[in-house]
Amino acid sequence: MIDSKNAAPRREILWSAAAAMLALGAFTPASAQKLNIIGGNPAQAGDAIASSTVLIVGELAPATAGGQPQQYICTGSLLADDTVVTAAHCVAEDINSPVNAANMRLVFGLAVTPTTTTLPPLRTPTGYLYAPGWQGAANGAESGSDTHDIAILHFDGGLPAGYAPATLLPSSDPITPGMSVTLAGYGVDNGVKDTGAGTLRIVNNVPVEQMLGQTEVVMDQTGGVGSCSGDSGGPAFLKVNGQELLWGVTSRGDQTCAQVGIYTMISAYTDFISRAEQSLRSQSGSLQFASAKSSGLESQRLAASRALSAAPKTAAFAE
Repeated sequence: MIDSKNAAPRREILWSAAAAMLALGAFTPASAQKLNIIGGNPAQAGDAIASSTVLIVGELAPATAGGQPQQYICTGSLLADDTVVTAAHCVAEDINSPVNAANMRLVFGLAVTPTTTTLPPLRTPTGYLYAPGWQGAANGAESGSDTHDIAILHFDGGLPAGYAPATLLPSSDPITPGMSVTLAGYGVDNGVKDTGAGTLRIVNNVPVEQMLGQTEVVMDQTGGVGSCSGDSGGPAFLKVNGQELLWGVTSRGDQTCAQVGIYTMISAYTDFISRAEQSLRSQSGSLQFASAKSSGLESQRLAASRALSAAPKTAAFAE
């Protein structure tokens, strides 16, 4: 059984903005935890999972005046040619200080590594909404069950060649203990050496351990396979008749990633996703970010109109 009180988000890795990851293709971790995507292999071009999975890079405001902003990474899955599903804590770990959508990038590529010289295609979110009920990891949302750790991002510009939305697992098909699923993410591949961040990896045959509440699923990672830091928001797939069908979003797990991983079931949030997509599309190009101290999507949308003005773009987000 998972002790959810000790669970922590599959937290994004923090990067030094001075490393200019998206400007020069080179970056180094500022405070990476010793975690990894466990047992995964690099994704291959043309792979169905790779074609629907994107790297999310965000920038946090500096903690002190004159300080350097820090970058973090998460993972997301394409639901349509203008929307991505990810974890709520990837956009608002602290709901009182949500990330500005203007300071985020969606990166369409298999890898952005220290040797990258040419950036893959980028898109800037026009806005996002997270599920009503999400309270923020800083408020203890990593404890308990049914944490509503899911968000929708909207972007303009269409999909680059080779990308397509994932196919969702029908809501009538349950995820049950004993199943084996496939996970993907851009987290580091070696928790001791802190290497490999920014490369999409896929891990197969991760066993489902149990349900957690009504909307979350626990993975058994004691066999040395699973998700970890930097994989937050990334996908979980179930293979049905040879096709990988998207059903989950990476949320959190134990600190060392050696015991469990917890996933949000997308099927539990179909109404939220539909309403969020409609709201975000109607406001395309006008949202800075969506702040949701109250539970309603309309309150989020209105709060966005009063959002903080966009911070100046740094070299890290040069396009």
